[in-house]
Amino acid sequence: SVTNIHHMILELYESETERYLVYIGTTVNNGYINANEASGTLYENNRYLSGYNLMSSSSTQSIGTRFQIVTRRGNHYTLTIDGECEVKYSIDGDVINIWPSDCYRCLSCGMCGDFKSTKASMATCDGRSVT
Repeated sequence: SVTNIHHMILELYESETERYLVYIGTTVNNGYINANEASGTLYENNRYLSGYNLMSSSSTQSIGTRFQIVTRRGNHYTLTIDGECEVKYSIDGDVINIWPSDCYRCLSCGMCGDFKSTKASMATCDGRSVT
């Protein structure tokens, strides 16, 4: 059983060649690093690198040109993508809550895969595919 979730990693894709690793949680110094400057995905390997950018609590942080994260009340976060789609997260003890935006209404299960196939595409609400 899970006893405590210390942090989670968001992998944000700015473009096909640029992405960011964002670390948020109860036992980490919230921050992000450009994946091209990172030493893998582990927080412990990246937190002391010069490219690691700290995010203070109760703040708004822009990441690249597509993303903005607002931290509220400690472990409550709002990620805004392309200035219009919000995904909210909270970490409370051993529970992570995720509230996807209406922009992702039909793809919310797709955040973790569609659980239907091993293909690199996923079905949308209207039956089309997204890759």
